[in-house]
Amino acid sequence: MAQENNYSKVDLRVGTEAQFNAKVDTLPAGTLFGVTDATVSKADLSTDLKNEINGKINKPANPTEDSIVSISSTGAVSAKSFEVYVGQDLPTGNNVRIWIDPTENDPTVEYGIKWTVGASSPIGTRVKRINGEISTWDITYTPNVGSVNYNAFDHIDLFNPPVITDDFGNKFTRFSKFYWAKETIGNEEYIWVCKVKLRNIYHLPRAFQDYGTNWTYVDIGCYEASNETVGGTTYLCSKSGKYPQTTTTRTNFYNYAKNNNTRSGLTENAKYLITTMSEWNEIIMPLMMIVYGTRNTQNIYNGVISLDTTSYSVAAYDKTTKTIYFATDKRSSYKVGNCFALNSSSSLSQYRTITENGTVVGSISNNVFTPSTSGTTYYYIKTDGDLIDNLTTVQIRPNPTGFTDSIKSESGTSTNDDKGSFKFMNIENIYGNTWTNILDCTVKDYKSYVCMDLNNWSDVDPTTNSSFEAVSYTNASSGGYAKTMGWDSNHPDVQITTEIGGSSATYYSDYYYQNSGVRTTFAGGALHDGSNAGLFCWSLGVGLGSAYWYVGGRLSRRILVGG
Repeated sequence: MAQENNYSKVDLRVGTEAQFNAKVDTLPAGTLFGVTDATVSKADLSTDLKNEINGKINKPANPTEDSIVSISSTGAVSAKSFEVYVGQDLPTGNNVRIWIDPTENDPTVEYGIKWTVGASSPIGTRVKRINGEISTWDITYTPNVGSVNYNAFDHIDLFNPPVITDDFGNKFTRFSKFYWAKETIGNEEYIWVCKVKLRNIYHLPRAFQDYGTNWTYVDIGCYEASNETVGGTTYLCSKSGKYPQTTTTRTNFYNYAKNNNTRSGLTENAKYLITTMSEWNEIIMPLMMIVYGTRNTQNIYNGVISLDTTSYSVAAYDKTTKTIYFATDKRSSYKVGNCFALNSSSSLSQYRTITENGTVVGSISNNVFTPSTSGTTYYYIKTDGDLIDNLTTVQIRPNPTGFTDSIKSESGTSTNDDKGSFKFMNIENIYGNTWTNILDCTVKDYKSYVCMDLNNWSDVDPTTNSSFEAVSYTNASSGGYAKTMGWDSNHPDVQITTEIGGSSATYYSDYYYQNSGVRTTFAGGALHDGSNAGLFCWSLGVGLGSAYWYVGGRLSRRILVGG
């Protein structure tokens, strides 16, 4: 790379990770990374090196052999040495690789998205506000399907929260404090996020103030909640390779989460709970809309929304080989990695994961398959667990957690076909797969009530518990695709459909379910909800204490550092 006269050069040709990190930490915003030669190997530098690089550069969409860094599907960093050029102007020359806007991590920059007021199109325009001046933000997001694309948002702190693991092996995406706002200017409406509260319109997500504490971090589970029992106590978890916990009431989800608060070995000042309205509407919602550039989130990642949940008859089965045979082709519904239930059970003990599917030729008699060189074509699946006697039916169940672990970047999916899990900021299946129990919102006759003191939360008629406060608006009294969302400046975390009349491709693009009476709150949609599901999909139609095999939860926690 040719050095420009107005640039200073920092040589990073060092031999250890510690030396590299020490130099990287001294570099200012606006650092340019460029390849020099391949005389010094970086083979001894670990995944931490990859993360340091990824946090400071914008990897090109189509990297070449001479790109600054190549990250393989396994996360390996190419063995190239490189130099760093520091400056504020874009250098010139054929060897220039990448430039990072030095304002990207300026805490006073406001990032946002805007729409024309009342417009039916869910697609917005990304914007920035710097020193009070609003301009179009020239940035794009390309869905990551089965690859390791590091998108243009990855080097901006607000959009690249870290993943942490707690004392018990639970994984979370960690959010530091930031502020968000809704604003209307003329005939345009905006959603903003910013690291600091620059204007009175900004709100600190209430999740940072739960339980009357000024929390340092909000941690949101990377995986749908599962359970584990230790010493007779059931704990809610956020772990890979588990079946999502379902058929569980909201009260029990919360109790299992709280059991972690007194669990032996806890070393942090933490409070465990399940998803709140603030996590959904004030943390995930504004960040996802800005990154995706649309309210129609399924237009980016479909999520697990169209699995065939019909109960199918088994033609034959073999307990020794853990193989199930069908008379008709089920391969499009029963894919490798999907979960199903033996005898269509709702018990997790009867759940199995598909490890193989295919066709065989032979005959079936008395539920026993006999292979032959000629005969009838049958279809089979193999499972990861034992089969049972008297197996007659199977039925698809939610995908197990960790479906997206092979995706090395923080967002993406292995298959964007309505059946594969996706992740956003390393949070898997924010919508789809299972409905999410929302802890602190209960609805009575289309009026939402939010619990302001989670220490006194109970799953009761909210008008009988003084910790609940009513929002200022009334939800829509009939179901349909959402057109408008309610807004109460005193309760900005509660945003629920107030008017229907949209479609799966207009306005908020997700469905709203409702009923009169006292109702619990589910969000996101499940594996069989199709285009109804999504970030703005709400189910306010079932009673308190409801539990279904397609409704789950998510572990979260609050962390106080130095308190």
